[in-house]
Amino acid sequence: MNKYSYYDDDGSSSEEDQEQQEEAQQQNVGLETTEGSVDLDEKDLNTNTEEKNDDLLYNDKEDDDNIKWMTQKLGLSTKTDAVLNCPCCFTLLCADCQQHERYENQFRAMFVSNCFVDFSQVMKYKGEADAVTDSNGDEVYHPVKCKNCGVEVGVYDLDEVYHFFNVFPSS
Repeated sequence: MNKYSYYDDDGSSSEEDQEQQEEAQQQNVGLETTEGSVDLDEKDLNTNTEEKNDDLLYNDKEDDDNIKWMTQKLGLSTKTDAVLNCPCCFTLLCADCQQHERYENQFRAMFVSNCFVDFSQVMKYKGEADAVTDSNGDEVYHPVKCKNCGVEVGVYDLDEVYHFFNVFPSS
């Protein structure tokens, strides 16, 4: 049995555990002071505990701390067009990207995380004059998938640039 819980490993509580819990509650209700005993209702104890727990759950500086942590860990500037997440499992895919000028739902990036390129599949597109193409004049791409859930989130080109189109952007 876990020493921090009144429940057995299977989630049920034994009668002995319940008796110990009741004794502990009774001892906490009548508190001794130098002037005598003070009787506190169980409601008063629960109210104080709830207020303390609410204070512990809120941190008004957490967003700023998270931005600093991301900047330090990934070595990035805070100037990015969006932070990209997987649309299915919301896993972080890219924290530094550039939005496409013409297509608002497309992004390109060079540094990604939690993605893998499926080199076993090849996608071809009739190449433009300034694009890197194969011997047939086609632009070659490989699908990029989320490592966590496997959904296709974009493509990878011969210039080693990731092009994301099936992502959840946030700023």
